Amino acid sequence: MATGKVEAYLKDVTLMPQPWVRDAAITIAQLVADHGKKAGGAITVDRFARLQLGAE
Repeated sequence: MATGKVEAYLKDVTLMPQPWVRDAAITIAQLVADHGKKAGGAITVDRFARLQLGAE
């Protein structure tokens, strides 16, 4: 039970498993992989910023 809660939390606060904003059927990881294939190489995400509205 604890493992499931930790996985759900990490899914919300990390970038790669989150759904893409324009199409919730695919994740950011899938989007990066697809664009890497189209570009002919590997694409890596070096960093990202997490913003939250309404937080103090």
